[in-house]
Amino acid sequence: MYRYVWQAFYDDGTVIDRFTPEGKEQSPDPWRTRQFKLYSFTGEDPITMYVPRGSYFHFFKRRCFDQAGEQGTIFVTGWTQEEYGFFLFHLPDRSIECASSVSHITAYERS
Repeated sequence: MYRYVWQAFYDDGTVIDRFTPEGKEQSPDPWRTRQFKLYSFTGEDPITMYVPRGSYFHFFKRRCFDQAGEQGTIFVTGWTQEEYGFFLFHLPDRSIECASSVSHITAYERS
């Protein structure tokens, strides 16, 4: 079971879902994505990220282990523009951390 599904909204109004109708996982276009919505299966409102024009959108999964040796997946979404950046780290315990660098070490990874 997947914890999150997402939708990416492009400049031209195109909407891309995480999975194709055939069930294949997709990746959003980093230069065309202007809005990104992340939905969880807990019934909470989606997390929406707006991406400024001229920014490069990032979305990837980072595998990690906590101090107890439990493996988890951190979903990282964000954007960079010249020397600026904004990233959200969606942790396995359903908490979220914000950082200005993709190399941020989360509390989940430190604990």
